[in-house]
Amino acid sequence: MYDTVSVPYVIDRLDDVIKKFNPEDHEHGLGDAWYMHEELQELRHELIYNMGVNSLNRQKETST
Repeated sequence: MYDTVSVPYVIDRLDDVIKKFNPEDHEHGLGDAWYMHEELQELRHELIYNMGVNSLNRQKETST
């Protein structure tokens, strides 16, 4: 088992972030950039968590 994530899933999540922060819909400038940064940080943490879960599962499989 490899520590991987689904590329289609990542693309879907990035599309969600992009849709939330369409420059034509927002006029707050830097405030929107801050919120987009928060969304991207959340995605990053989620991906790292999922990779850790995969690693833990792999470790359990090899020890049994």
